[in-house]
Amino acid sequence: MAKVFSPTVKDKKDRVMGNEEKAPLTAMQFDSLLTLPDTTSNDDWPLSKTHRRLVDHLIDNTNLTSEEILDTIKMDTLSTTDYFVRNQFIKIGQESKASFLNYILRQIPIIIFFILPVYALLLKLFFWRKGLYIKHLIHSLHLHAFYFFLMGWVWVFALLIEDFEDWGLNIAVLITFIYAVISFKRVYKIKMRWCIFRALCIGFIYTIALGMVLGVGILISLALI
Repeated sequence: MAKVFSPTVKDKKDRVMGNEEKAPLTAMQFDSLLTLPDTTSNDDWPLSKTHRRLVDHLIDNTNLTSEEILDTIKMDTLSTTDYFVRNQFIKIGQESKASFLNYILRQIPIIIFFILPVYALLLKLFFWRKGLYIKHLIHSLHLHAFYFFLMGWVWVFALLIEDFEDWGLNIAVLITFIYAVISFKRVYKIKMRWCIFRALCIGFIYTIALGMVLGVGILISLALI
């Protein structure tokens, strides 16, 4: 995961996970916790509270890699799956919130690109006799391009106007919906009330599908960090 900037002491306190204000462990306390057995349960998986405390200490006070941290807390003999999961968990925990958010945001356009055919399929289902699938795919690309065009302007104005992004996103969605209704009217030649109804139905189904795909896509992205 590419960091936005090199982590400082302040960034380490603003980590994604385990950034509670706690005094550093002494060498004796560290060794004492290290001798305790692994008591990981479903409630604190993938790391027990003891191991999480050790990991937090090592992240905050050393520059060890995730693999070196696992080796230090004697978890390098786990099965391949358990080792992979804990290693990824520690990698995410090492990131500052800014770096982690930046990484997630970079993945979203890629994920949305792969869901474009799904939106085209919805258009095909709701406008079954209005052309071949490729026509709906082109229409899907056009609507998404329009939305990203608006989002670009939202981010530009967000740099100039404080708190613009919060309500600017809602405006972009509303304008895109109106644009979609108008495009349905012009492309598919149907009555306006049916354009609005179908746009609402497609938007509802697409929002659910998009949420599911984004969730799976982000999980896959995190697994590839």
